[in-house]
Amino acid sequence: MNLIDNQIKHISDVLSKFSQLKKSEILFYTFCDNLKRGLRANLALFFFYHTPAGSKPSFTLYPAKWPQNFDKNITLDATSNLWQFIKSHEISPIADDSLASSPLAVVPQLVSRSNIAYLLIPVKKNNRWIGFFLFGFDELPEDKFAEVNKIWPQLELVAVDLLEDKWKKDKVPKDTAERDALLKLAQKLSSSLKLEHILKQMVQALMNVVKFDKAVVFLINEQTDEFDFKYAFGFSDEVIDKLHLKLDEGITGWVAQAGKAMIIPDVTKEKRYVEVDARIKSEVSVPIRSGRKTIGVFSLSSVLLNAFNKEQLQMLEAFASSASIALQNARLYQHMVQKRELDKDLQVAKKIQKALLQRRLPQSNKIVLAAYNKPSKQVGGDLYNVIQLMSGNILLSVGDIAGKGVSGALLMATLQAIYRTEIRRHQEVNELLQDVNRQFADTIEVGRFATFFHSVIIPTENKIEFCSAGHNPAIVLHRNGKYELLEATGIILGLLKDAKYSKKVVAFEPGDVLVAYSDGVTEAENEYEEQFGMGRLVKVIKEAKSKNASGIKKHILDSLRHFSKHIIHQDDITIVVAKYKI
Repeated sequence: MNLIDNQIKHISDVLSKFSQLKKSEILFYTFCDNLKRGLRANLALFFFYHTPAGSKPSFTLYPAKWPQNFDKNITLDATSNLWQFIKSHEISPIADDSLASSPLAVVPQLVSRSNIAYLLIPVKKNNRWIGFFLFGFDELPEDKFAEVNKIWPQLELVAVDLLEDKWKKDKVPKDTAERDALLKLAQKLSSSLKLEHILKQMVQALMNVVKFDKAVVFLINEQTDEFDFKYAFGFSDEVIDKLHLKLDEGITGWVAQAGKAMIIPDVTKEKRYVEVDARIKSEVSVPIRSGRKTIGVFSLSSVLLNAFNKEQLQMLEAFASSASIALQNARLYQHMVQKRELDKDLQVAKKIQKALLQRRLPQSNKIVLAAYNKPSKQVGGDLYNVIQLMSGNILLSVGDIAGKGVSGALLMATLQAIYRTEIRRHQEVNELLQDVNRQFADTIEVGRFATFFHSVIIPTENKIEFCSAGHNPAIVLHRNGKYELLEATGIILGLLKDAKYSKKVVAFEPGDVLVAYSDGVTEAENEYEEQFGMGRLVKVIKEAKSKNASGIKKHILDSLRHFSKHIIHQDDITIVVAKYKI
């Protein structure tokens, strides 16, 4: 009776187990059971390589819960450690303690019977992983490997055939759940604003639903209207160097210009195809469009012929449409971040430039001083210096760099540093300017230059010694109402390294006024495009000659504002005023 009860219980367990399996699963189970018996193994497990849309790749026990003593399914994340372990132990013995300390450690913990050794055998189709068998043995003699290696190619074909239905579920037919999952993934990309992250996520998302070996993403540069290579998968560094294509080059260029996707079943038969890797046999290229505008192209490549079909193409086009939104948002965010960083840099540059210009002017018993500087942008290319020497003489200079903004500010800082170094070594104004020019010419690029006015006010001798490198004429208004223009005494700085400059002297007596300025003053325009000009400047100085230096400076600025009204100044403005006390 006990024997009959045991047999009935066994039949009941078998019926219960098989009733939970599909027909294809029953066939595969039977195959595995026979395989276990043929190899005289204690244990035979199969782990199916699963790449579900929206989830990480994994190895899942197949059929689920099929060993009688397993009360739950086993899923192993396809981590790099697991891949490394599997590939390094293909058809080779694995000791029980080695498996227990490996990414497959869950297996010895779940099986009821201990095994001395294990054997791992991969199952592949066209070099694509479908999964792997894990067999457990009481002992594993060397001749077992020769036996398995000999018969396995035929057994693998049977296994692949039985797994065909399961494997096909990883392919992407039209209007399936995979399509919806992929579109959800594309929408999920919109949650990120980092361009590099989105491009990487794009390729990873595609890997989950379309089989390919290599991928590349190009975006079209909005300024140059050319391709910018952005991301590649599956290519060696040597090949990546060849991926910089022009907009009118190759299939990728054609897809970008035509705005249409294209499947190439055999790249050797497509004249427009540009070979970058000889192993590639087929390719699909899809435009990434924003409205009617193509903003990029992604291409998927395979080492197999005819690897892509029309159903996949339709799905990839839908994916590209969703991905384009994420890419456009990322680009806008990138531009905003770059602008914000540039604004921060400009603010720092502005502070540095202000520090280079004097906050306080020296106080002299005989000479009253005032200065003003305003760049047309956040930073500018004008500079000035007002320094009282130990002798009581006052050094006064104004410079103007060709170029505005950041580039002008950088050259301004360079010229300022050279000038302040040289004033400690020289007495003669012309010799100083010659040395400044020599160093400045060695520093700048061809085509860059500066104008510069350098002077020394000598109150004890009632004179000004000056030297001018192509700068706007400074104005000396004498107490009697007459004025003199301090014209250039040499060419602009940076043009000729060995240029010579001459020194000139002009009288400067009590009641006289010296005004040095940059061309932003005389070239300021009104609404009729008339320039302020030298004549108006002289007239304005004469109107204010009874005022102190600050009053004269203020009158010049007020006159400029009244003249220009609502017109924004296109050039930096610098004014330095020195008045000899009566």
